[in-house]
Amino acid sequence: MSNNAGRLAQNFLSLIETKQGKEIFETLNQIMELLETKDNPEMTEVCIVGNLTEFSEKFQIMRHNLQSYSNGKRTLLGDKLSELYDE
Repeated sequence: MSNNAGRLAQNFLSLIETKQGKEIFETLNQIMELLETKDNPEMTEVCIVGNLTEFSEKFQIMRHNLQSYSNGKRTLLGDKLSELYDE
C-alpha cells in the first residue's frame, strides 16, 4: 500500500464519520424515504430513488474496501503462494 494513498483513505474515512459527513448521508436517506413513499411519483423521482439506492450500495462497498486498504489487510497473490510453500 502506498503510504500516501493509505493516509488519504484514512482521512476520507475520518471525514465521513464527522457530524457533517453523517448529516449528508442522513439527508440523502430522508430524501430517498420521502420519494419512496410518494404517491404517483414522477419519473425523475423514481430515477433519484434508484440512483440513491445504487450510490448507497456502492458507497458501502467502497467504504469497506478503503477500510481494508488503509488497515493494510491486503495480501498479494504471490505472497499467499509463497506462504503456502514456506509452511
